Amino acid sequence: MNAWRAGRLGRRLQRGLTLLELLISIAVLAILLAVVVPDMSSFWERNRLISAAEAVYSHTQLARSAALARNQDIFIKFGNTGSADWCMALSEDNNCDCTDGSNCTLTNMPAAQLAGSDFSNISLSTDFTGNDSAIEVPRGTALEGGTVTLSSPVSGFSVQVQLNLLGRVKICSDTESRFPAC
Repeated sequence: MNAWRAGRLGRRLQRGLTLLELLISIAVLAILLAVVVPDMSSFWERNRLISAAEAVYSHTQLARSAALARNQDIFIKFGNTGSADWCMALSEDNNCDCTDGSNCTLTNMPAAQLAGSDFSNISLSTDFTGNDSAIEVPRGTALEGGTVTLSSPVSGFSVQVQLNLLGRVKICSDTESRFPAC
């Protein structure tokens, strides 16, 4: 009986992994990482694209709300479009230049500006005349309708923020399933 107890006690004291178990665990972990890591980079790229599109959407909605609340024109200005070094600003002044921040102010509000550098590898292009648009009053309508296209050259995805002449703003995408199709 003592030999039986001693054998059981000896087995309980054995702890740790054998070399074979350790090698198998490392191999499984390596396979999982090889599968997951490429998907994660695509995941982060898509999330940067979605964040940029939602920021442009929010700033466009802010311009419309400010125009209605103040009963004055609010201008949406874009700069360096067609590249990842783009910018967007809201201003009461039509001479706003978002590339250097001059004349871009909204009275009693913090600066409403976006920079492409905050959304790495995301490019922006517009089809507005002169790369800008104005929200007009009294009904919050747009001087010109158009589309802002944000795209990720790495993932190939793109999202559009559309502004129609009635001032309605919407997000759509033919490549990103979170938004309705354009």
